[in-house]
Amino acid sequence: MLIQIIAGVIFAVGIILILSDCLKLPYRKTENAAEHLIKGNSNGFTGINNSLEKFARAFEKSIKINEYKRAVILSNLQTAGLEITPERHISNCIVKALVIAFLALPAYYFSPILSVGVLVIAFLKYQNSVQLTKQIKTKIEEIETELPRFVFSIEGTLRHSRDLLGMIENYSANAGEYLKKELKITAADIRSGNEIEAIKRLESRVGSPMMSDVCRGLISIVEGGDTLFYWQSLSLKFSDIQRQQLLRKANKVPHRVSRLSMALFICFMILYIVVVLLSISKSFSIIFK
Repeated sequence: MLIQIIAGVIFAVGIILILSDCLKLPYRKTENAAEHLIKGNSNGFTGINNSLEKFARAFEKSIKINEYKRAVILSNLQTAGLEITPERHISNCIVKALVIAFLALPAYYFSPILSVGVLVIAFLKYQNSVQLTKQIKTKIEEIETELPRFVFSIEGTLRHSRDLLGMIENYSANAGEYLKKELKITAADIRSGNEIEAIKRLESRVGSPMMSDVCRGLISIVEGGDTLFYWQSLSLKFSDIQRQQLLRKANKVPHRVSRLSMALFICFMILYIVVVLLSISKSFSIIFK
């Protein structure tokens, strides 16, 4: 029976390969490479993600979202820098959670409690994926870390120029990944539309209190006000915030060092005990020979 099953599987795979060659279908590696170039995805599990997205497209049309929830999810997606619809995002989260939930079936044979734990993990995975908490937090932290330098650059440029588009483009050339993307979008909005509306869209996309202060100053520059003192005080405020953030990170380092020191001490003790036990065992073998 087992030989028949193996032979049937081999025969089916052979038929699929022959039909794929006759129909000139692209190889899986070629398809993954195309997806990588289109999406700019650097994830090592690109093939798995592409396969899951194909399943997610099947559920996308059946998902219905009310207008308020759709607006909230769309705002979170824009803040996280994901250019997909809320329906596609929810379908992706459902498929990925179901993949984890299916692991509860083999886990049930080992322990029913283990299967319940897998289901809980799948539910928590779905909740975290839908809310995009981790992605949004990472993006906001990266942007807020770089905003003090951006404010300092604007403060120095305002002394001899009030060209807002030039300020944004000059800094975006050397900005970080997230802030560079937002500044490029804002520069394109300024070229094609109203400057104040472009700045307001920048504030809504990032969703950071520090960025709100920056956008308030940028709007004042567009309106023609004398904002040099505002940028000077904002630079001092952001420098204090950055100093506090660095201090919090520095305070976490001793705890990590102490844990590493304890682990190193335990390793040395284990090594010492093993050497002593080996020496004792050799001594006993010599005594009782």
